[in-house]
Formats: sequence, structure tokens, C-alpha cells
Amino acid sequence: MITSKDTSLRWDSTLQVLRRLLEQRVALQVSTSYNLKAELTTEEWIMMEKVVNILRYFEEPTKSISKSTATLSDAIPLINSLRKLLENMRGSSPREEENISQKLAGDLLMALNERFKDLKMKRHIA
Repeated sequence: MITSKDTSLRWDSTLQVLRRLLEQRVALQVSTSYNLKAELTTEEWIMMEKVVNILRYFEEPTKSISKSTATLSDAIPLINSLRKLLENMRGSSPREEENISQKLAGDLLMALNERFKDLKMKRHIA
């Protein structure tokens, strides 16, 4: 679902598009009965729901960190909370990434760790 044209800074656009598609699912399914070539499989709808379910956790922290009044002391607990959440979603080890949710959580965790590798990880979460 996330295309190569997405950038790491525009994941929120992907989230909004997927949410809108899910909202309009019935209308899209009706339109496919008229032989339009926009039909999605049940598996694709389920995958979309799973992606939205994970990306939604980034929405509020991103808004908070993006405020002009945000400081590093605001960002660190939010980033650490996201790390912990993604670790729990991923499973106990990367080898256990059996489904799309676990795989996406693992990929996002790696990206988050890479982007914020200079921030010290604190074990306690505020």
C-alpha cells in the first residue's frame, strides 16, 4: 500500500488516503459492480485496516512534536513510547514477523531507531 513515492515525512498523507478509502469502501465496491477496474480484494481491505491501525499511533505524537513550542523534552518520551509500542506489536524477535502488522511494526521501529539514533533510549516511559 505504501508506495515508493511516499517519503518518510509524508506517511500522514498515506494514512489519510487509506482512511478515506476505508470510509468509502461500500461506494467503491458498488462501483466495481459496473465493471470499473478499481476492485480490491478482501485481503487488501484487511491490509489497509492493519496499516491504518498502526500508523494512527504516529498521528498525535507527530502533531505534538511539530508544534513551534515543542522541545526535545517533549519529543523524547513520545519517541520512546512509540518505540515500546512498536516493539510490542512486532513481537519478541524480528523472526516472528508473521503477518503484515508485525512486519510493518518492525519496519517502522527500524526507521524510527535510525531517524532518532542520537536520542538516548530511556527504559522508563513518562
